[in-house]
Amino acid sequence: MRPEEHDLALHEDSEGWDDVEDDSEELSIQCLVCSDQFPNLPVLLEHQKSKHAFDLLQIRKNFDLDFYGLIRFINYVRSYQLVFGSATGGPPDISDDKLWADEGLLQPVVQDDALLFCLDELDDLELTSTEANNAGEGESIGKAPVTSLGERTDATRVKELETELANITAQFERYRAQVAETLDARWNAPDDTSSGEAAFISPGLLQSGREAAIDAQYDHGYFDSYGTLGIHHAMLSDTVRTDAYRDFIYDNKALFKDKIVMDVGCGTGILSMFAARAGAKKVIAIDNSTIIDRARQIAYENGLADTISFHRGKVEDLQADQVSQITGGRRDVDIIVSEWMGYCLLFEAMLPSVLNARDRFLKRSTASPEKFEGVMAPSHCDIYLAPLSDEEFVTENLDFWRDVYGFDYSSLMEKANEDVFVSLPKAEAIVGRAQGPTSKSAPSNSSHHAVKTFNLYDTTVDDLSFTSALRVTIDRDLPTGFDGWCMWFNILFSPTLPCEISSYESLEDEYASLAKLKGAVTFSTSPFGKSTHWQAGLCIVHRGGDREKEDTMPESKKLKALDVIEGTLEVKKGRDGRDLEIFIDYEGAKRGWFVR
Repeated sequence: MRPEEHDLALHEDSEGWDDVEDDSEELSIQCLVCSDQFPNLPVLLEHQKSKHAFDLLQIRKNFDLDFYGLIRFINYVRSYQLVFGSATGGPPDISDDKLWADEGLLQPVVQDDALLFCLDELDDLELTSTEANNAGEGESIGKAPVTSLGERTDATRVKELETELANITAQFERYRAQVAETLDARWNAPDDTSSGEAAFISPGLLQSGREAAIDAQYDHGYFDSYGTLGIHHAMLSDTVRTDAYRDFIYDNKALFKDKIVMDVGCGTGILSMFAARAGAKKVIAIDNSTIIDRARQIAYENGLADTISFHRGKVEDLQADQVSQITGGRRDVDIIVSEWMGYCLLFEAMLPSVLNARDRFLKRSTASPEKFEGVMAPSHCDIYLAPLSDEEFVTENLDFWRDVYGFDYSSLMEKANEDVFVSLPKAEAIVGRAQGPTSKSAPSNSSHHAVKTFNLYDTTVDDLSFTSALRVTIDRDLPTGFDGWCMWFNILFSPTLPCEISSYESLEDEYASLAKLKGAVTFSTSPFGKSTHWQAGLCIVHRGGDREKEDTMPESKKLKALDVIEGTLEVKKGRDGRDLEIFIDYEGAKRGWFVR
């Protein structure tokens, strides 16, 4: 809470403002170097000066900092402390003039930082501090400019400070580029590789003080949504999803040992940390959301910051030379791991980014460069579609509009019916089974066949818009027909290298065979298993109350067990970029739905 927001407490018998409690007594100002808290500014300054040789007043004077320059400096040091913790002590390098021009550092690093609200008190304290320093009291780092440490007369103190600074610098260099990302500040131009600092960050990945411009260019709404914790809580608490990634990585530690791993869309970094714990030599974690700042902090707090290199931006903007600098010479990676799946599998259009990373960075065969030797995780996925009969769902979600507190809202039913409902129906609501486009046998009562399967080693972006033949066998009598279609997907993680995958009669057979091998992990979002945060996609064909009764349904439209419905499923990218459009053509009619 900011100091000015503190409640003003008046004694019951007061007649004016004389008895207002002193807000300063309620302040809690954190040290710029350690985690200690102090009740007021003078005590804080004395602590920093005596315990850490950090004289804020002298630094302000030496660098001629105005009000905004001081804010930038404080936020810079706060961010340094956030990443490296309190054990490092001492200030980082502040001699670069670009620091004082970075508008991004005007944003507080620590929420409601009380120190920033006390800066007007520094003028009152400066005279006393200056006189004390002139008298030779309170030696500190800030006592002289950074470039004049050698002029100090106290040789012992200088040596101590130089040793301390060397320790800080050693740690700082390991993470310098990552700290720069945290601050959205670039001390060097992106194409300046002479210093070796942050040279691997391309203009499209990170630009100093231009976060708003980056968001506008790279799907602001989409990436912004992943900056909130709610969506990450939903994903991390989805045990079907997270357990599958963990089990595949931990059950195949030999596959990850000493390997270079790329995590596309790393989010909070859970998959990167799994890979690091499994023995990966280096993990390149990429995300274009602000959540990556938290991911970096989480990795540091869990002792994995040396292994995981976090970078904010789009993987499409990462270059092989940059990967080489991150990995120490490698221009490719051994494994690409990503949780890219959306509703109905392809919603959010993240898979094209993963395929881009595969084509440019996944290790290829030396003998046959057109073939991959690196591993995709997941490696395969498929889509299922089945007819749905759920009168209760239709009544609750569509009939609702017929009577809203006595008003007829039925004009909204068409709008409600044009979008895919994200919901997991009961297993008994599934009333038929699809035969896959390459399956030779009709579906049985114990199995469903995929209507589309993807091998992620050879899938292209064009493959993600497709039309598949649809052949569905009804598994029970449906005297009133069915209410719509249910779409779900399955995922396979196969440790088998792509060059070792034999030629199968169909992708569906390939998926089924690989899933049985040692080390393989699968999971499903189907109505027959445990619920996931993806649930299922329901394409409803009825308009609520128009659902016909058995005695009024024409005999030609009544369905019986083993009846066959033929048609096509078409899925394509929506007009809004990351949306999805689904069309199902059967019985001479074509219906469409949006996933948005």
